[in-house]
This record gives sequence, C-alpha cells and structure tokens, in this order.
Amino acid sequence: MDIAAGTTTPPSSHSGTEWIFMMEGAVELGIGPRGRTLEVGDAIDFDSGEEHMLSSVFGAARLMLVMGSPVTGASPGH
Repeated sequence: MDIAAGTTTPPSSHSGTEWIFMMEGAVELGIGPRGRTLEVGDAIDFDSGEEHMLSSVFGAARLMLVMGSPVTGASPGH
C-alpha cells in the first residue's frame, strides 16, 4: 500500500486484527483517540474493530498491511 504525500486514508473499522509493517517513509496511525508515528522497520498490530486511519508524514510512504483474523469466505483449513 502506498500513501501519497499529504494523504489521509478514510476512517475505517472492521472485525479482526490488522498488522502494519513500514517499508518506506513514515505514517501517523490514528486508532480511536490515540495516535502513533510509524517509521521504517516499525510494526504494529491492533484490533481493527476500533476506527483507524493513516496519514503520510514527511512525504510519501509505503507499508505492508496484512489483515489477520477472522478470515471470512475461506473454506476450513485455509
């Protein structure tokens, strides 16, 4: 996922867990009323049921975003 300079993602919430690993740049991660800056090499996981959004910091950013559980629509064992 790339986040262009000056960009903020729309607020989002959904069931499960979300994991973020920063590959380039930096983002401000807002989770509910809390904020945290993530820089290259930082990783975080959180309950994605809380409203969250990302904003670029210091220009464009690139991150890997993996959603964990629960997996919907998958057959058992996958």
